[in-house]
Amino acid sequence: MRNEANERGRSFEGKVAALLEELARANPGLVEITTQPELRLLNGQIKRPDFEIVYRLEQEHHELIECQSRERSSAEIADKIRNIKSLSSRNRFVFVFEEPKKLRKQHKAALESDGVNCLSFKDFVQKIKQIDLVLTMFRHAATRKSDKGTRFGTPWEELLRSLADEGPNFDRSAFTKPYRGPS
Repeated sequence: MRNEANERGRSFEGKVAALLEELARANPGLVEITTQPELRLLNGQIKRPDFEIVYRLEQEHHELIECQSRERSSAEIADKIRNIKSLSSRNRFVFVFEEPKKLRKQHKAALESDGVNCLSFKDFVQKIKQIDLVLTMFRHAATRKSDKGTRFGTPWEELLRSLADEGPNFDRSAFTKPYRGPS
């Protein structure tokens, strides 16, 4: 029974890993994924969340990701996340639970009160798609040039200009080619 639960957990982590790796491949140089990063806490303990994602816009965004696929949620995960958040500089966490109905309300409430973003796998997929879309639009805006060949402003200014120009009919498919740097 325990082996079956461990296998289910590894399988779920594999689904999350595949999604994160796809994001990194689509955004080379802008996204880094680390599996089980080693974090040394202020008390000397070493903790390893399942993943760390780093994505770059004008600054780096770091998020630690913990996954769970169990019949019932456990307090161990909440304690692990709480320890990392309180005893390290890492404070952005996403907790991905394969089956939301199996996440106990008290565990979810404890995690959310600590600022942890609790997401079902379906919601996590949406979050990753949103990150991908922002990175894609940011890349596009960063390379947009005026008729004279000069950039209009910062990538964020360009992103806002691009959105204003495109309006609600913005078509992401026009920007799905891999980014190769400024031309």
